Amino acid sequence: MNMLMMLKSEFKIEDLIVVRKKLGKTCDLHIVKSQLFTWRSRNLIDFDDINGLIRKI
Repeated sequence: MNMLMMLKSEFKIEDLIVVRKKLGKTCDLHIVKSQLFTWRSRNLIDFDDINGLIRKI
């Protein structure tokens, strides 16, 4: 299952970590951040630095 589809339209990095745990994936912060940057490079998400939220595009 696509992890991004399991998240709300706005989420925090902690929400992604919870989803990864449910799926039995590693919760290493370096890997989680790498996943977020991959999604961003594919124009699937954008970061809201002010509120610390991540938004699906």
